[in-house]
Amino acid sequence: GAFGGSVYILETEFRNIYRFDTTSGGTAEPTDWVLASVRPDLVRAVDMAIDRNINVLVDNEESPDEVFLYERGDLKERYTVPYAIDTTPVAVLIGPATQLIYVAVLDEESGGKVVVFDPISGEAWQLSLPANFSMSDADVADPFEGLQDVAIDEDSGTLYLVNDDAVWTAQYQLPVDPEATPEALATPTS
Repeated sequence: GAFGGSVYILETEFRNIYRFDTTSGGTAEPTDWVLASVRPDLVRAVDMAIDRNINVLVDNEESPDEVFLYERGDLKERYTVPYAIDTTPVAVLIGPATQLIYVAVLDEESGGKVVVFDPISGEAWQLSLPANFSMSDADVADPFEGLQDVAIDEDSGTLYLVNDDAVWTAQYQLPVDPEATPEALATPTS
């Protein structure tokens, strides 16, 4: 990721995020960005997203997945990803307009989904394929098969799923009513 003239790289093997200052000219040398005292759980890190802080998606294997919020290299908050038990986390991103956290996960039951949650209010939704979704006419992998990354355009309500051989788009709308069902259906196209 990049922010404020620097590039940040998540390196799980060394349990760290390295910062490269690209504004100084010449060769950018890496510096440790995460404080040593809050590095141990980064060994299970999967992906990161940067707004002005860094949010790291962590695979907790048997427990619900988590997103760690790092501010200036220090761990400030840990958020449990709703609806993410027995899933394999793939990607995390932050909605630029809403600051909602989007987490793409794979699961055996439905193939996959994108969990959207508000870290402040705790409200959460699941973006999943409609029950009547069919791949009968497509000669590409299912949207969540080999999922590599996701992107979001909150203004148009468009979700992009990048898998092994296609970029799927899906229109979505999150419920406005807090009493509404947590299921939000995405209508994909390839």
